[in-house]
Amino acid sequence: MDIITSKLENLDKIVFESKYLNKEMVVNYLEKKDQEIAAIRDKNRYEMVSCRSRTLLTSIGCITYKRRYYYDYIDQEYVYLLDNQLELPKYTRYSNELRINILKMASELTYRVLGREISYDFTLGKSTIYKIIKDTIIRDILPPIYRNNKEDVIHLQIDEKYIGMVNKRKKGKYYTATIFLGERFIRSQRVLLNKTVLSSFKLDDLANRIRDNLVNRYKVKENELIYISGDFASYIRKFNERLDDICKPIYVPDKFHVKKTLKDEFGLLLNDYELNEKDNISLILQSVSKDSSPSLKGLARVIRKDPNCFSYYQDDKYLGCSQEGMNSHIYSPRFSKHQNRFNPLTIEKLSLIREAYVNHAQVRVISSSRKSEEIKMVNLNKYRISFDFIRNDINVTKVNHKIRIIEGLLI
Repeated sequence: MDIITSKLENLDKIVFESKYLNKEMVVNYLEKKDQEIAAIRDKNRYEMVSCRSRTLLTSIGCITYKRRYYYDYIDQEYVYLLDNQLELPKYTRYSNELRINILKMASELTYRVLGREISYDFTLGKSTIYKIIKDTIIRDILPPIYRNNKEDVIHLQIDEKYIGMVNKRKKGKYYTATIFLGERFIRSQRVLLNKTVLSSFKLDDLANRIRDNLVNRYKVKENELIYISGDFASYIRKFNERLDDICKPIYVPDKFHVKKTLKDEFGLLLNDYELNEKDNISLILQSVSKDSSPSLKGLARVIRKDPNCFSYYQDDKYLGCSQEGMNSHIYSPRFSKHQNRFNPLTIEKLSLIREAYVNHAQVRVISSSRKSEEIKMVNLNKYRISFDFIRNDINVTKVNHKIRIIEGLLI
């Protein structure tokens, strides 16, 4: 079927022209604010020297506006009062909301694609995007946890994901964890409640973040039971030693890995009750030899340390482990789909952005080169570009009817 394209219609013109009108509205707003500052400034302290232009790259395009340049007789320095009020650091070309957009898009797209899609008005190179991400410090601010049902048991599931990293021939380990408290089903889909997703390329850093969340957000008590689940890796089996001073952690082997090992090694398909039978447990321990697979050896170590480790499967309060699924949904779309090599710190930054959506968290974005001036708080789940702040200041009496209609569409 042939698709016949018509000429540019009125709506298309409005959408196309609105991109340029957005910039004009912002420029008019900034220059009007500069006039207001000049009128109310302390003239004995600030003497106007000149009026100079500044160009910023923003998510709505390249913006150039003029503002006044002053000499401060008290501090004996030259200042831009408008830039100070806007918290714009010196010598930067990128607005903070553009920096946030770059981080959001970089957690989904490659740098090359991001550079093409970031704006209709300009493009950015891969090296420029890398420098912006490298210069950015990200801190997450997690929402409080409300423990409505005191009988629910806190679950901690841990796993690692292998990601290509710079200066490494093989993929490196990136540790991930999820803390949750309760579950519910929506149309047969399992949803974890009070969920917090964390990650780091350093196991000690991840452990410290887990401890901090358990103590300060989940308000864990010293005698409180916590289930730790994962595969048979030694760092997961021994992770309870990192938490035994703040709670009573119990390691429970991931049911998926247990049953997969039994199926691969012995062809057994056992349910939760059959797993606890002594004959099956004895079969596992007696079958271990030097030539056994690593998974069977790991399972045998788990059983020797805790012969009753499978009994927790019959406890209704134990909700299982799904950390590999979390890795697939949160981290794999960015770090596995595109076969790139990442700096470990970059992985943490991009992961923090992806985790913020899942955790319903806020992120604090700070420029590492200008920490004191460039600080913004953004809720990624609610973030959008808004022009409401312009609506009350724009003088519509000087705007023609066509622009007023477009402004109404934008707002």
